[in-house]
Amino acid sequence: MRYFSHSAALLVLLAACQQTAYLQDAAVPESDGTTSVPGDARAESIDAADATPQRCDGLQPLIIGQCIDLATDEPCLSSAAPQRAFVPISEDDVIRPIVGPQGSPMFVMAVKGSGIAPGEALDAPFVNLALLLDGESVGSFVSRSPLVDAPGSTTDKIALQLFTVVFSPNDLLGQRLDVVTELTDRNEEVWCGVSDFEVGVLLDGQPL
Repeated sequence: MRYFSHSAALLVLLAACQQTAYLQDAAVPESDGTTSVPGDARAESIDAADATPQRCDGLQPLIIGQCIDLATDEPCLSSAAPQRAFVPISEDDVIRPIVGPQGSPMFVMAVKGSGIAPGEALDAPFVNLALLLDGESVGSFVSRSPLVDAPGSTTDKIALQLFTVVFSPNDLLGQRLDVVTELTDRNEEVWCGVSDFEVGVLLDGQPL
């Protein structure tokens, strides 16, 4: 009887340990709409309170723009396009979303900064870009992105083709969106930019 008593106690103890391990390992779903990337603490949501130039105080300046295919004067969907170019967003710009490679409406954003450590594939700069309408997120790009050299510069780097998917683009027509972007390079230095634009009519892009 003593053997069975000890065995029962051992089984209870093992069950308790397994339950504790399960609770520790269980992923807790986020409830605030945050776009997350496993293992990267920088994948945090950007909200309305952040969509001000003051967010970037003390950080390196980042210019926000679009990736444009100069051959078609439309957003660049293909990385093979030889004439991809960074075009900065200027005041009163109207930007048209386009149907992307997987059939989703999106803005093809891009950013430019000086002195960014480009890194390699696994430690390429981390980009956190948010599109906000009246403080609510309507699109985001949260991922690492390779950089290319800016034409005519030895220090400026560009991240092209930041595919920022939006839903119900027709509901955004004529609205002004705030764009807030942070880029963290391999040396953990941060670049930051804030801009805005008006949403135009959806372009009929073709999936590649």
